[in-house]
Amino acid sequence: MTERPTDEQIVAMTQQYDRTRDGEFIVHLAYDEINRQGSEGRQWAACANCGNPYPLDKPGAGDTVCSTECFEAYAAYLQAYLANPY
Repeated sequence: MTERPTDEQIVAMTQQYDRTRDGEFIVHLAYDEINRQGSEGRQWAACANCGNPYPLDKPGAGDTVCSTECFEAYAAYLQAYLANPY
């Protein structure tokens, strides 16, 4: 049985567009793993602030953002936009 990548490794893999020795794109392997986990009931989302995928059961994550830091940045962006939408 092959060892599964950690959540942090999966996220890092989504930023890698190189190919493996077998010719597969690393980013595709990451999303294959995310999809596998999703089919087993573990939900993932994409962060509205940074765009990275994250599991919804990650500590500090919410339905919209992956971390407290991204929440604060996204909230500041929304506040600035609502203050001056044009």
